[in-house]
Amino acid sequence: MIRPLASADIPALEALQNGVLGGSLPTRFGGSFFRLFYNTLLADPRFICAGFFWDGRLVGFLSATTDSAAMFESAFRKSRWAFARTVLASIVARPSRLRTLASLLPALRSPQRELGERVRAELLSFGVEPAYRGQSTFFESTGRRVSRELLAFVYDGLRSRGVRRVSAFVRPEEVDSFVNEFYLRADFLLVRRTVRLGIACNWYVRDL
Repeated sequence: MIRPLASADIPALEALQNGVLGGSLPTRFGGSFFRLFYNTLLADPRFICAGFFWDGRLVGFLSATTDSAAMFESAFRKSRWAFARTVLASIVARPSRLRTLASLLPALRSPQRELGERVRAELLSFGVEPAYRGQSTFFESTGRRVSRELLAFVYDGLRSRGVRRVSAFVRPEEVDSFVNEFYLRADFLLVRRTVRLGIACNWYVRDL
């Protein structure tokens, strides 16, 4: 079953995202930051977050936004003191996170400047447990393609909000060839190599 995620799903989402996407933005400053991040975004109508559940357990998810810069600007402005306290506590607990914050600040202040142009609709985080990916025993026994079903669900949500083109930012082929191949198979086109949130990546787009 696929459905939109709610605040009650955040503990399961945290476990899944730490397992399959450790190092992604929501996981970089610990559990309190993760929970604040998703509770804030889930209240924003520009945010879409879908989960694939099997036997009552979250095994895959995909998040997206209709306007990345506007959503994050609104979220961090609305909850800036809560984010500041949470990040500060995270850095006190682990001082090495200060370098992470320093690398992120320029991009968070002006994401369109980092890219050289404004990006609106964007796939944000996408993760599926290995046992539920393509060519797994789960796929062989059910024929279900979790990642494709999540994409289709989120595409419908984006289209219903007037989106006709969506971007995705992926670590380069030499870092993650599997994910790059996945997006190419899903009919995304490579725009160019760029920098997103301080990290070198490939910029893909797909018309909806």
